[in-house]
Amino acid sequence: MLNLLKNNTSNINFFKEGSYIQKLSPMFVLPPNLEEVGWSPQKVSNFHCLLQLIRTLVSPNNPIQIITACQKTMRNTNLLEALCNILMASGVPADILTETINTVGEVIRGNLTNQEYFANVLAPSNPPRPAIVVLLMSMVNEKQPFALRCAVLYCFECFLFKNEIGQELVIQTLLPSNTGGTSLTTGQLLCSGLFSNDHLSNWFSAVALSHCLIENPAQKEQLLRVLLATNLGAQPVSLLHQCAVFLQHTSKLQAKLGILMLLANWMAYCPQAVKIFLNVPGAMAFLTAQTSASEYDNNEGVVAVYNDSSWKNPSRTKRPVYYYTLSPQGLCAFIMGLCVAFNDNSVQNYSKENLSQLIEKRVGIETYCKKLGEISRHEVYAKAAKQPQIKARHSGELLLEFEFCKLFKALEGVIVQALGVQRDLSNGISELSLSEHENALLLQYKDLIRDQDKKLQELQRNFNSLQREKGESEY
Repeated sequence: MLNLLKNNTSNINFFKEGSYIQKLSPMFVLPPNLEEVGWSPQKVSNFHCLLQLIRTLVSPNNPIQIITACQKTMRNTNLLEALCNILMASGVPADILTETINTVGEVIRGNLTNQEYFANVLAPSNPPRPAIVVLLMSMVNEKQPFALRCAVLYCFECFLFKNEIGQELVIQTLLPSNTGGTSLTTGQLLCSGLFSNDHLSNWFSAVALSHCLIENPAQKEQLLRVLLATNLGAQPVSLLHQCAVFLQHTSKLQAKLGILMLLANWMAYCPQAVKIFLNVPGAMAFLTAQTSASEYDNNEGVVAVYNDSSWKNPSRTKRPVYYYTLSPQGLCAFIMGLCVAFNDNSVQNYSKENLSQLIEKRVGIETYCKKLGEISRHEVYAKAAKQPQIKARHSGELLLEFEFCKLFKALEGVIVQALGVQRDLSNGISELSLSEHENALLLQYKDLIRDQDKKLQELQRNFNSLQREKGESEY
């Protein structure tokens, strides 16, 4: 059935109009004695198939009319309610819970009625807490399974997708309040995760917070009002200021990438955010040093991965295998470009002209364009740009995110134009002067080259793996 429905709008329409979605709803109602009965392997397998079936009907790859119609039916037939009950139930296996979170996300994604329903779901705790808060508590908890944390982030992104009301509600929990409430809020959880010692929490929280700002200029300005008390007795600083300071001091790659993506979403089309960033001591010096540095200076972008062959000989010490991954230098170049493109010339030493000269003299236009272009040429970018859901087998693959890739694609050319740069192709023609048809052909060739690079890297990894196995067998 999954194969018949996947990417087949006529079959999905037949399934919906035949009232088969209504017949699925009772299958998700959990019996009251579930904790006593337990989850048999067959029940777990059946549940996985049912959840995949639901996700096929509301997949983001489907036409919007199909998605909206299926989402409405799932709400009206109490299927969404049943899925939310599973989220809040106890004794649910971790893999079922993870897939249910992903499913709920896609059932509410872009549907304001379903998003409002989800916002009002309460966990059966004392006192009751919103389900969103309970889920975010899991996301910023480093002891939770990695796949579960990824699922919570995706569900939260789906909740905020085309949901200005939801974005505003989250930002409001970060602003000063006169109510004096002591309950834990989404804003507090995201802030604590943003600056915690766990680099994955940094990345998850930064991406989650950036989704509160997508296509919402009003909330970008509201978030500028958020103040943090960094030290006892010290003057509070803005959240953006603290992000810029944290970026300069953290040594963790994923923490840097997360903060850079948050800053990019925040500063794009927001001159006031650019102004505050430019006034942070050392911020531009840091970006300049990163962008002008030779590739992978100070081992940035180098990740150590431990092979899993130690089970063959438990007494053997695990040996790390090092490989190069995405460097933050390209993202630093992107932030520098945003400081030029969305600069209102209100900071005396960092006007558009001054920053353009800084890039030209300290970095070099050729080096700058190379670093900027490295982002879209990387296989990490190609993978992240394919779909909204994060597909990562392990934590080391959490680098770029779908909405950031969309933003970069939209603004790369804007930045190049703001710098007055005409990138020359091999035949001397400017890329910016190509016609729409010629540019489409160029993009096709770029995609082809990227795919070939990806296959070549995969073959290289397989070769290295075989060499390691051979060496270990001889050892």
